[in-house]
Amino acid sequence: MEFETGILTPERLEPLREYLEDDKITNIDWNGSELWIKTIFNQCYRVDPSECRVTEDYIDTLIANITNSKSQMFNIENNRLEVENEDLHIRITAVHESIALNGNCLLIRKTTPKPRFTYNELISSGYIKEEELNLLINCIVSGCNLIIGGIPEAGKSEFGKYLSLYIPDNQVVVTIEDAVEWYYKNLKPSAACIPLKVNDRFTYSEAISLCMRLNPDRILFTEARSAEVMDLITLWSTGVPGICTIHAGMYDKIPDRILNMMPTRRDADRLENNIYDNLDVGVIIKKKKNPDGTATRYVDQIGFYERENGINRSVDYMIKDRVVTDTLPKKILDKLEESGIKNPFLFPEELRR
Repeated sequence: MEFETGILTPERLEPLREYLEDDKITNIDWNGSELWIKTIFNQCYRVDPSECRVTEDYIDTLIANITNSKSQMFNIENNRLEVENEDLHIRITAVHESIALNGNCLLIRKTTPKPRFTYNELISSGYIKEEELNLLINCIVSGCNLIIGGIPEAGKSEFGKYLSLYIPDNQVVVTIEDAVEWYYKNLKPSAACIPLKVNDRFTYSEAISLCMRLNPDRILFTEARSAEVMDLITLWSTGVPGICTIHAGMYDKIPDRILNMMPTRRDADRLENNIYDNLDVGVIIKKKKNPDGTATRYVDQIGFYERENGINRSVDYMIKDRVVTDTLPKKILDKLEESGIKNPFLFPEELRR
């Protein structure tokens, strides 16, 4: 659900403006009595009440403005509110005081239409080593199907957005999401893109079914979390690759995670082979806390999936930030070769972003 930008006038946003305009801030959360801020460095801190212009009355008024603009109710029976605004690049979740014991809560999640990473920053920060980054970029260029896993707020979508920069501009990209995060056309204004947004009247399954009629070359899909993953696997089997994110802690557990989301055991048994046939690369993003309270995000695992001689396999490449082999599966090498990529671990400097 969207709300008009005009509802959030500069006057109404004034107490929040400094946080909304700070690119380093990702979350602005009022927990009923206090304002908490989270940054891209995973710092989480409370705003000193003596310096905070956000008050309980202000939050209640802001929620009322939003609900009134949509002719909605926010009360004991309708105790949750979720809206988003693409112009401001924010998602808002409100929780009613009948179930939030501190009082009405308002949580603002900021997204960004531009990548938070560059090639050099990823390397210099220790997020990923150069050879491994080149390998993943080359996998994207060559049309490999890649899935990025991690815990909530690990940065899966942000890394996916960065890798999507290397999809050739002349390939039609369809994005499917329930909350706008890819901003693919903003990232690459000259690229071909058809963005689809699911809602209460347009489901993931319907979006995926429609996608098959749009002749896509790539699909960017956020977040595989329920039975719609069955349609996604069917779409993969048509040969259309893409990037997807998922909650998972280990790359080799991603196929099981997908199978557990299937509507029935029969569906899981029927589609298991398709996962290993059509999904190529798995990546796990992790984050560790630093002594100063910040967090460092990094690529912890890279692996491949293949089905060979009737056997489904996960093939370790990098585990716990350590490369365990220099041999890539045949199906990956074949795709790289078809794209004219002779060395998977090199990428031209002039093409780096």
